[in-house]
Amino acid sequence: MPFFLRTVTLLFCCSLASSSFAEFEPAPQAIHDLRYGETLYHFYQENYFSAITRLTVAEKQRPIRDQGAEPELLLGSLYLSYGMYREAGKIFSRLLRSNAPQYTQDKAWFYLARLRYLDGHFADARAALQKIKNALPAYHEGARWNLLTNIFLQQHEYQQAIDTLQHFTDEPVWRAYSEFNLGVTLSKLGQIEQAQKWLGTVGQLSVPSDDQELRALRDRANLALGYTDIQAQKANAAISAFGRVRLSGPLSDKALLGVGWAHYQKKDYSNALVPWMELRKRPTINPTVQEALLAIPHTLELLQKPQAALAYYNEAVNTYKTEMTRLANVLHAVETGELLAALKPRSLNDESLQLREQAELPDSISSPYLSNLLASRQFQNTYQSYRELLFLQHRLQFWQRQIPSYRLMLKEREASYQQKLKIIRDDKRLAQLTAFIKRRDELAAELQHIESTQDGLALAQGKERGILKRLNRIEIILQHLQGHGDYSEQAEKFRILKGLLSWKLNTEFVARDWQLKHKMIGLDRSIEKTRATRNALRHSWQQLAPSTFHDYEIRLNGLASRLLDLHQQINIVTAEQTRFLQKLAVDKLRQRRRHLENYLIRAKYGLTRLYDKLHKDQRGAP
Repeated sequence: MPFFLRTVTLLFCCSLASSSFAEFEPAPQAIHDLRYGETLYHFYQENYFSAITRLTVAEKQRPIRDQGAEPELLLGSLYLSYGMYREAGKIFSRLLRSNAPQYTQDKAWFYLARLRYLDGHFADARAALQKIKNALPAYHEGARWNLLTNIFLQQHEYQQAIDTLQHFTDEPVWRAYSEFNLGVTLSKLGQIEQAQKWLGTVGQLSVPSDDQELRALRDRANLALGYTDIQAQKANAAISAFGRVRLSGPLSDKALLGVGWAHYQKKDYSNALVPWMELRKRPTINPTVQEALLAIPHTLELLQKPQAALAYYNEAVNTYKTEMTRLANVLHAVETGELLAALKPRSLNDESLQLREQAELPDSISSPYLSNLLASRQFQNTYQSYRELLFLQHRLQFWQRQIPSYRLMLKEREASYQQKLKIIRDDKRLAQLTAFIKRRDELAAELQHIESTQDGLALAQGKERGILKRLNRIEIILQHLQGHGDYSEQAEKFRILKGLLSWKLNTEFVARDWQLKHKMIGLDRSIEKTRATRNALRHSWQQLAPSTFHDYEIRLNGLASRLLDLHQQINIVTAEQTRFLQKLAVDKLRQRRRHLENYLIRAKYGLTRLYDKLHKDQRGAP
């Protein structure tokens, strides 16, 4: 049965499943550096490019030291997610050479193992995993054992892969992936019973309704199990497996097709027609629908219903012709770039590595084929790279548009500086410093003279100076009154008062002299500080500021040139990726066309053969 042989190959098209890239889960800790907090904000918003930018800028300016090795682990994991294996490897290797705590080294070994696995160095990846001494956080612990299981599968050590399953504890998602991959691998090796065991385990998982990832994996497992059962001639088991695939899920078409073939294998042709008739109502763009259109008349022939078979053969021929015409138009549209316009993301600011499902397909003749194209892992990876290139192109254009703003800011800053410079240069206080220094020297000389003559009266302060002036005036008056009367009593009082003042000033001479010296030291410091400020201002307006403005201008010119160079490079790479994506789409569509041509030939052959048979039967009738 040629139809059945083709569908069995669907099983072997089931590649090893892998979960989405394990997200880095930062260790719970207080945020001591706001830059790391900002990075985590962008990370949890899935703005991964912005997170990388914040971390690399911090590394260049002032590395984040207060958060341990978490910033480096985060940066390395982001590089790994972007496919920047070399940069990620440098970070993880550097952490392993440092005196980082065991927890950090274990995570570094884990990421290094994934890096080596992605590079195809399975033995090195296995060795890296064996370096992990302690248990990782729950999610990473499950990913660790899943990675080891896949390594054993790649190295054809199947029993060890089975033994690894006992290490899974609290992460059913990772265990399910490992069991699924094990079942698919064993089925490819022809170990059908073992494959059915592991696929059946995943296919009968009890999954919460909100766990879409596990529900999708369960559907894949049941689909693979169903075709494995058909291959093993277990039609009833296949029907049960296909029945566990969600009718509303993306694999429902393949499941309906498989159910039909399972009944066909039992020679229960009437029940085989039921799911195929359901498929017939679905869009004919789907390959499973196209195959069902051919299987229906063939089965009707077996049911001895030639007239109905003729009608469905004719329907199949017309459908294939219509689909080929539509496909030809789509091919032309894709070759002229229409598909790429349809695939272009609505927002070029999306930094997430996840492919977003669009609520509405773009208005494009190739839109109905987008979901079928994106079902291919190769096309998905190519399209993901194309989206990332478009994002980088958009970001470079954004940065280029900022350069004129920075130039204007620099120009305004320089104009403001020149305006303030004139005010500062004309400030008379700068010229007063010389006079202050001269006056200070005079005071220092006067103090030295007072110290040498031990003149206590020269250190009189405040009210004392007033009293001293009054006493000096009284002394002059007394001298003028000599010979004009008896003023001996007043002279005696004057002598006593001046003696008291002199005694007080002379006894406090040392203390007052020390205070004046202390104030002189403070004055010297103020003068030196003022001199340094004046010199700094002069250096700023004569050398520093002009060179700074010039340096910023040079940096802006350098950045503008670098951005232009990067933009040219990204344009070249984007153009190459665009051509590759377009070629990949064209190749996929041409492959679809070849399948359609094959279906059309077989439908026409079946139609011709049935007409010939009916004609012979009529001629041979009495």
